[in-house]
Amino acid sequence: MDFMHKARTRLALIVSVLSLTACGVSPTEPTIYYKPKNTYSSLPAHADTEHVSESMLSALRERNLTATTGFHVLPYRSGRCKASLLYSVTPANMSGLFLNGKDLFSGAYLVLSYDDGDWELTNSRSRTSTIKSISAEDAIEDNLDALRQYELYVRLSGNLDEDALEDLTEIFVENGMTMPAVIVANSRYHKLIKQSALSSSRLYFDAPAAIEGASFIASTPQQNDVDLIYSYSGNGASNNALQLKNIILESNFNKACNAKGTFVSQPKLNLLAKKRFSDEELVLGLPADADFNQLPVQHKLIAQGKYLNWLGENKAYTLSEKTKDKCLEKNATQDVLARCAARKRDADSVMQDEKGVFGW
Repeated sequence: MDFMHKARTRLALIVSVLSLTACGVSPTEPTIYYKPKNTYSSLPAHADTEHVSESMLSALRERNLTATTGFHVLPYRSGRCKASLLYSVTPANMSGLFLNGKDLFSGAYLVLSYDDGDWELTNSRSRTSTIKSISAEDAIEDNLDALRQYELYVRLSGNLDEDALEDLTEIFVENGMTMPAVIVANSRYHKLIKQSALSSSRLYFDAPAAIEGASFIASTPQQNDVDLIYSYSGNGASNNALQLKNIILESNFNKACNAKGTFVSQPKLNLLAKKRFSDEELVLGLPADADFNQLPVQHKLIAQGKYLNWLGENKAYTLSEKTKDKCLEKNATQDVLARCAARKRDADSVMQDEKGVFGW
């Protein structure tokens, strides 16, 4: 017994020593370290912080803009566009920006057509588009994660009946989706839709309707690739009878966001006062209606006293006195400079650089 007791004591002592030794050993340090990488916590999800420089993103932000993959210049956030944006989902564009555009779009707009007993996803510009329709069921099933980010606005076309609406309901139910927030349809189908399983959806008209409280879809000759959703109130005598609620677009953000007035802030620099300027300075100096996706072209045109607007027109470059930034004037007073410094501090506090260490 005494022998066994001593053996157990020695074993316990050995285990204790080994445990203490193990605790004292530091883990092996990684052989490769990476410099801290800048991230921008205040930038929207569609901003490209990997390929676009911090200075360019900062310049764009001063104009209510940002850049996404491939340097496509977009609104900084949807609120800059003065009306909520809806992404027009077509058989050809269910990728890219749509996958991370939740900061930009308040909803997704789908045009579904009922033909020969099947629902198909079509192009919203089907009369002028060569894009072929695809199965609505397949399109929804293959893009569930993206579609679930948004409220769904669904426009229905074709000869609708109870069977058609039941089939459509089944597509949403089988994919675990809620019913569309809004259904746009011809008025003759509104009663049928209200009596179906889609009755929870708000009903909009597919053509202008002068009915109190009605919402409808429309387009204008000037915006022939952008659809607009309006709501109607009053008897038509009021100047505020129509209110723009949503802008539906496929790709042209300039046209879409300018549908209710220019959303880009006024220029900060007079480019004619400089012989050479960087891309960032160009962004700060272009007029509000310029095409910011064409910076190489703008460099050449500014040298000629011109610029390219978002309609594709060459315009004379001028900068009115009221748009000049007093903070940039050489003879600015101390009071003005102090206020400018305070303004810059406020702006800088909005965009904060964070550090993240990778490789551990």
